[in-house]
Amino acid sequence: MLRILLLAALIVAVAGYFAPWVWHPAVAFRYSADDLSEFVKFMPAVRSGQTPIVRELFFMPIWLASVGVAVWLGSFARQRLIRWPAGLLIIYTAIWPMPMYPFILDAYRSAEFGLSFWGSVTTAVLSVIALALGARLPDRARAGVWMALGLAGAIIAPLTFAQIKPALDAQHGWILSIGWGIPAVLTGFIAVAAAGVAGWARGARRP
Repeated sequence: MLRILLLAALIVAVAGYFAPWVWHPAVAFRYSADDLSEFVKFMPAVRSGQTPIVRELFFMPIWLASVGVAVWLGSFARQRLIRWPAGLLIIYTAIWPMPMYPFILDAYRSAEFGLSFWGSVTTAVLSVIALALGARLPDRARAGVWMALGLAGAIIAPLTFAQIKPALDAQHGWILSIGWGIPAVLTGFIAVAAAGVAGWARGARRP
């Protein structure tokens, strides 16, 4: 049962990444984390350095969830016919933040896209390793991974949003409502961390 809940929590976190983090009746003003990663670099407060922010931190939910699902598949999906086809989808989500063509051609050395490129590559590599070796992880090591992924996912991108929210409100001329994407990300990753704590406690009780 815990395994199913863990997978569900990771899926909720991914859904939260693509869901609106900022809500407005006009669709054009409903920004997801994916949208914010691109939108904030054009904001005057960010460009001037008044609100210093690393826009790639908005990619953390999808990167962390990709690694988490890869660990889950590598640990619990014993049949390769299930693990690797599903793993291809995970790798696709891992590289989702990469820039589009033609920017991807020199993204590896680009000041604008380098961090998103190398972050995606690193996530994809970690996902492949997790798919291949996840079953060999000791229970407590796996639980430690869940706790680390859950805490990082619940803190990094939401905290980045909290830093940029006043500048977003100022730019739009009103206080923007919070969309359901942030609660979904928080709920999903907190549940992942809680599953890690439960797994760690279970491992501690074993001789």
